[in-house]
Amino acid sequence: MAERDESENRLWATRSTALAGMTLMHAARAEGLATCPVGGFDGEALRGEFDIGDGYEPVMLVTMGHAAANARDTNTPRKFRRSVDDIVHREEFEPAEAELDDGVVAESYATQ
Repeated sequence: MAERDESENRLWATRSTALAGMTLMHAARAEGLATCPVGGFDGEALRGEFDIGDGYEPVMLVTMGHAAANARDTNTPRKFRRSVDDIVHREEFEPAEAELDDGVVAESYATQ
């Protein structure tokens, strides 16, 4: 088996970390905890603050805890999402042109 280069290893490590993070978030939700993935952080500062060794590269943070009773996301309508039929393809891949009502999309973001 051919060895992968550093950039391909980093890509696969990031994908694996994202999947592990998603699994952690689903498990936490099942236990009644709220979570949020964080990707925009200063990795070097994080390494220094938590004394993370050179053999590790932070690629994701996950906040976790009990949501406040009046947390904004528990009282805010969901943002616009495409229907399952727009994104799931059964038997063969034939992307359909989404019929989006710009007013619905704009209105869903206006409530944020």
